[in-house]
Parts: sequence; C-alpha cells; structure tokens
Amino acid sequence: MWFSGCPSQISQPERFFLAYAQAGSSLVRVRFSEDGLNWDDGNFTSQVTGSSFRGVGAMMDARSLSHVVIVDALFEINFVWSIGPALWSNNYEPESVIHPQASAPCGVGIGDLKFLVAYRRGDDKITVRLYDYDQRSFVGGDYAPIHLLNTDVTGRPSITYMNGKILLTWGRMFVSPQGWDFQIITAVGEMVNNVPSFSIPKKVPLPYSIFENRQFAPGSRTTPDVTHDHNQFYIAFAREVYGGMWKYRQTVMYNSTDGESWDEHSLVPYLEEDPVGFDTIVNIAGKSDGTLIAAAIRCGIDPVFDSIVSAARYTNGVWSELNVGTMFGAFSAYSKQFALIGTGSP
Repeated sequence: MWFSGCPSQISQPERFFLAYAQAGSSLVRVRFSEDGLNWDDGNFTSQVTGSSFRGVGAMMDARSLSHVVIVDALFEINFVWSIGPALWSNNYEPESVIHPQASAPCGVGIGDLKFLVAYRRGDDKITVRLYDYDQRSFVGGDYAPIHLLNTDVTGRPSITYMNGKILLTWGRMFVSPQGWDFQIITAVGEMVNNVPSFSIPKKVPLPYSIFENRQFAPGSRTTPDVTHDHNQFYIAFAREVYGGMWKYRQTVMYNSTDGESWDEHSLVPYLEEDPVGFDTIVNIAGKSDGTLIAAAIRCGIDPVFDSIVSAARYTNGVWSELNVGTMFGAFSAYSKQFALIGTGSP
C-alpha cells in the first residue's frame, strides 16, 4: 500500500498545491509553494489522463502526508497518490463511478484515510461519494443532498473540510420567467455514523438581480470554488458586471465562519477581466496566517492558444499580482478545470 510504513506522527507544513492540465497535451503538472511566491515542481510522472478528460482535482489526507490528484475518465475516476507534494506514484488507480460524469471531480480528505469526491453528473445534479483508502474503493451510495436546488447544476462543484464541518458548493443556471438566473448553492455537512450528512441546501445571497437596470448580470458558467484558512470559509466566483454599453467579468470572494451566513470579502484584482463571451475557471486556496491565493484561466475559442492564466495573492488585507510563469512553471495551462488547494497543518 502507498501509505505502508508511514509513521502516524508525520505531518506536512502548510503549503499551496497546484495541479493543472498542460496545454496541448493530456499531461498533468503539479506545483507547490509555502508562501505563494516561490514555487517548485512536483515531478508528476503518471500518465493519468486521456484525451477526453474534463479537468483535474486535488485533495490530501488529514495529515497532509499524501497529496492526491484525481481526474475523470469514462465511467471512472483515476487516482494518483503521493508522499508529500513531490514523491508521486508512477501509476494511477481507476475507481468506477455510479453515475456518468459531466464535470471534473473535486475532493477532500476527512480523516482516517477517507475522502469525499464530488462531481456533476450527466443529468446536471451533484453526486458525492465516500472513498475509503483501506478498501481501495468507493463505499456506500450517493450522499449529495436530494433537493430542488441540486438540479440545473452548471460546471464543477467544490468541496472543503474544516474543523469537522464539510462545505459543498455548486452553481445553478436555469431559465426563469424573467430570463437566465444564476445561483450559488451551499450545503453544510458532517460525518454521522461514518457517512456524510448534509443540511438542506441554501442560496448564497448575491447582489444582483435578473431584472432590468441591474448592475450585475447572471454570470454564465462561473463555477464557484471553496476553501478555508483554518479559521473561516471562502467562496470565489467570476461574475458579470455591466459597464455602460458592455459587460466584463470580475472575480469576487465571500467569507463565512459557519458556512451558513456569507459576507462579501473582497474583489480579486489582477485576475483576467475578459469581455463576456468566454468561460472563466477560478480556484482559491488559503493558509492559517490569512494568506489566500486565487488563480483563473480564461477559456478561449482554442483551448490551447486562447487560454489566459492570471493569479493574485492576498496578505495583510491587500491583493497583489502573482507571476504566472513562476507559479505555473514552464508549461502553459489548458483551458480545463484545474485545482488549487491549501495543504498541511498550522
């Protein structure tokens, strides 16, 4: 087993961890950093993807000893395991799924070598599965909330875990009598009798309307991403803003101490504010000192040559621009879902 012989007291320092698909190929690249400014290559060698995968997810075990890269494949999710951020298995382990996938997977470690993995399935609902490393398989059924708000899902869901609390979020896009409506939905959960149990999903109050004379537009296909800094939760997403005769896209971040009530934390400058018409994939990660990292990939017509990557770092109450070449390394990113997470213990 990949974990055999690993002392239980070993843990990893806090880091940021990045995994993305290399542009023009089906290769996955991983990078890591302790401060968000200086990044190292993770030497990822497994040929985990095929030509039709939708993107990359990442998670870690509770002690952050093992980092895990997950990608979707036809009727399965492929797992690649590591010890630390740079010692990776050369092989991937496929695990079959109960619903066909319509998005890249996301995941989070919840302790005892158990992980929650979520994805959007073909009928535009969220599935949440429990993966048990000791059994090397998914166990149980689909633990996602059964609710009207778990319909018309767009993009990939996002999931995180802090102090015994699970936070699951996703975006909805549907046609209302007034036109297109975009919603961000959250469900808070916890482990009950060794299985995840979620509260009734709720809408995050957003400061825009579907009616005329609005400042903010519905924000088509701007999948939300969640993280925490060991003190509070954060949600980030790209929204569409009316600017006179045109619209543009900006990234906004919300924060919450309990996952139930949300406040607008900040606008994230330096991320690509493209004219509306292309998808923007946003990911965020946090550390216990309050440092946050946000990165975005703007998807163009050509997924290799038209994608634009941008990144920003938040510390001491101020956002600053990050050097994308330093963060992502020598390879450009494909305009597919990528993963940016915080790892390690405070």
